[in-house]
Amino acid sequence: MSTTWSAGRNRRDGNDRRAWAAWVACTCGWAREARPLGWEQIGATSLREGGEEVADACLEDWDQHLQAVERAAVPTCPRI
Repeated sequence: MSTTWSAGRNRRDGNDRRAWAAWVACTCGWAREARPLGWEQIGATSLREGGEEVADACLEDWDQHLQAVERAAVPTCPRI
């Protein structure tokens, strides 16, 4: 299992080259909906600082997915 963190480029209006959203997905096929970055609030702040709330929400989504996978996992026999 691996993760992909993505930031969509080109806002939907096509006039802005900044990422419009961030989301997280897993190779198992699970993916969370895109979370808009809200450039109106970020303003001139760097994405690293201004997008921290969205990144934290994506991390929480990922943690919840991992917990669900762990709950659904079948234990394997230890090697003898």
